[in-house]
Order: sequence, then structure tokens, then C-alpha cells
Amino acid sequence: MVVVGGAVGPHDALALVRRTRPDLVLLDVHLGPHDGLDLCRLLRREPAAPEVLLISATVDRSLHGEALAAGARGVVGKETDLPELFDAIRLAARRQAA
Repeated sequence: MVVVGGAVGPHDALALVRRTRPDLVLLDVHLGPHDGLDLCRLLRREPAAPEVLLISATVDRSLHGEALAAGARGVVGKETDLPELFDAIRLAARRQAA
């Protein structure tokens, strides 16, 4: 895995994705005043769209359903330990549900 950058908001994230063309974006559901689900939808419409794995402080069935509807491969909690997070990233990058 190689981290290609970090973004502070939707506009920065979209520009970074267009510039670097990553295989996967690890995206926070809550981007301050912005909605990560909306950004997920935008990212999934990009040419050569990256896979998206959402991360959130709280994960429930409702969020999981919304994430899948937005085009994400899954949702992981912020409390997820690193080996489990890396496993979820690998699954999502292989286009499998995380």
C-alpha cells in the first residue's frame, strides 16, 4: 500500500483523486460540514473511479446501507485496529465487500 495524499475537504479530495488516480480512497463519513456519502457518490462517477472504503466513529446498519447505496465497498469504525483496517482496505481494493 502506498498513501498518495490527504485532503481536508471534498474539493481537495476530488482534485487529489483526479491527479493521482488511486485504486482506493479511505474516506471519513463526516467531513466537517460536508457529507462523505455525497463525496463517495461523486468519486464513484469519476472516470477510472477508485474504490471507496468509508470510516466513521459510529457504524450501524443504517450507515452501512447508505454507504453501499453511495457506491462504497463498506464501512469501518475508527476504533478498528490496524491489522483489521488493512484487511478491509485490501478487500475493498479487490472490489470485495469490506
